[in-house]
Amino acid sequence: MIFVAFVHVDCTVHMWFQPFRVVSQRTAFAQVVVHAVRFDIGFVVNIQSVFVTKLVEPAVLRVMAQADGVQIVPFHQFEILAHQFFCHVMSGLRIVFVDIDTFELDRLSVEQQDGVWFAVAGDLVDLFDFDAIHQATRSDWEKELDVITVEGGTEAERTNFYTALYHSKIIPNIASDVNGQYRRHDMSVATIPAGRRQFSTFSTWDTFRAWHPMMTLLDTTLVNDMVQSLLDMYDASGELPLWPLSAGETGTMIGYHSTSIIADAYLKGIRGYDAEHALEAMKISAEKNKKGADYYIKEGFIPTNIKKESVSCLLEFAYDDWCIAQMAKALGHMDDYETFIKRSQNFINVFDGSTRFFRGKRQDGNWETPFDPFAIGRSYTEATAWQYRFFT
Repeated sequence: MIFVAFVHVDCTVHMWFQPFRVVSQRTAFAQVVVHAVRFDIGFVVNIQSVFVTKLVEPAVLRVMAQADGVQIVPFHQFEILAHQFFCHVMSGLRIVFVDIDTFELDRLSVEQQDGVWFAVAGDLVDLFDFDAIHQATRSDWEKELDVITVEGGTEAERTNFYTALYHSKIIPNIASDVNGQYRRHDMSVATIPAGRRQFSTFSTWDTFRAWHPMMTLLDTTLVNDMVQSLLDMYDASGELPLWPLSAGETGTMIGYHSTSIIADAYLKGIRGYDAEHALEAMKISAEKNKKGADYYIKEGFIPTNIKKESVSCLLEFAYDDWCIAQMAKALGHMDDYETFIKRSQNFINVFDGSTRFFRGKRQDGNWETPFDPFAIGRSYTEATAWQYRFFT
């Protein structure tokens, strides 16, 4: 008897195999293929992580008949094996199983049909061949790193360069499956057109300055797919993302830098998406930011006694508005251009001519005191006045 277990992190397991039969209470040794769905509620609410793995050793299970199925009580050995694959297993697993003695275990595959996973004959063995996967991964990375050829320098310098290039290609993550399906920010499931990839894990505050512009030089196909992914997130949530992760928004960091990323791509001729729709998404998102956009639009500055990181937020909003203005101008929307180019000048409102730094301003119009340009204060985001002195 081979048990194929599909384990959810909440310890509830449902099987849809047919035919199945209930056995009496006994102890069994089972070679187990685990399909796990992990639900996290940390950085993003309701992240669903799915994986399939084959345990390297047989698991010891106790099988007990029940009126509505079979109760599996795992022994300690199975708990240890499961923990190795990030699947927290406790007693009380519910499972329906199938006698598949006629199948070869190494030919087991897992497919999805109408949201239900089931086992069929296939080639899953390749997914568990470590050496084959290792070689294929090395080959894929060689192709990725071959986009830039370096001549000269020392071996150590070339190693440093290609290590940095490797780091630059770790993200974003492909969020669509091999069949094109992916989970949107409204938790619905959609399918991308053939030839496209859905991406996530955009820490835009960290990447809009240098990483995204670099990708416009190295991989325009990637840039097009990323812009399409950002717009899909807008369609599902009503706002361009700040720091999306999986099928959710973390709300981390400041600015609305998806606008900068899209404008940079469009103005460099990377335009495999609906530009008018993109501009609309940029304009709407610029009105919604919860980290001070309301004060920024109404007052022309963000009061430092009301909002933390007020100077950083304002300067980055102003830059993003400048990007929206350039996109609008390129598309011939001059009214939008005038609106956003005017807003982009708000940086003047927090420039202190006496110190020649951008400073926090209180709601009453006075500068925040005391002021130390070398200090990391509440008016700046992970920086000092000196560092933001060069932002605009």
